[in-house]
Amino acid sequence: MQEYSENRGVNFTGKGVHYGKDVNITIIPRQNGGIIFKRVDIAHNNEIAATYNNVSKTLLNTTISNGNTSVATIEHLMSALFGLKIKNALILIDGPEVPLMDGGSSDFIFGLECITIPKQHTPSLFLQEEIKVELQDSYIIAKPSQNLKITCIIDFKLPFIGKQQIVFDETTHNFKEEISHAKTFGHITQIEQMQKQGICLGGDVYSATVFNDTEILSPAFSYNKDDFVKHKLLDFIGDISLSPYNIKAEFECYKPSHQINNLLISKIFSNSSKFVIKN
Repeated sequence: MQEYSENRGVNFTGKGVHYGKDVNITIIPRQNGGIIFKRVDIAHNNEIAATYNNVSKTLLNTTISNGNTSVATIEHLMSALFGLKIKNALILIDGPEVPLMDGGSSDFIFGLECITIPKQHTPSLFLQEEIKVELQDSYIIAKPSQNLKITCIIDFKLPFIGKQQIVFDETTHNFKEEISHAKTFGHITQIEQMQKQGICLGGDVYSATVFNDTEILSPAFSYNKDDFVKHKLLDFIGDISLSPYNIKAEFECYKPSHQINNLLISKIFSNSSKFVIKN
């Protein structure tokens, strides 16, 4: 559910996918200051900058923390902010996790498009040399480019997913129209196991694409066959949006995950000779 206020941003209410708790958030775009999450249910030390070096967990989602307070599952919202070129916003949240909403970024984009977004001015980061990170059978290669271009590849043994590949070029593709709808997904057995552990309590077959070993259990109208690779691309975009700059580089991502995504952006910023910042 969304509510709109010209002066106070846009409000969203929903359940977090992992903890299953009702959460309210208000997104207030600003002209500067970066993206800040503020836990309004906590009295002190409750602000967390949405930056790569504040990432504290990458298992099943991206969680940021200031050492005392955390906010989980921020990647879909960060991806929506990317889609609308928002790099400065105050995000008020009254719980530990961003609500799942539609399972992708579409609901967030729809709500934000209903309010006035201040003019954004964010410098761009241009990669100066090739960087590669590897994690088990996954890898990401980043190469210098004047624009953001991402090739994302996934490879599942399940016949209805299989090997999928997608290319996103910010100069020719539309994130809102082509990517933002792609929902999170998971195997029913893994979901049931996680629920026994007290997580993955807030999703359903409509807000996530759920499957077993032989078929997709979610209704056919709720997904497209290439949504699996599109959602991995959506997650990657959300994770690299934890850069304080607009990243300009060409990425090849093979079987990306939140963990390797954060390893990549951390490696980029580990040596300032690897990039230049331009206004």
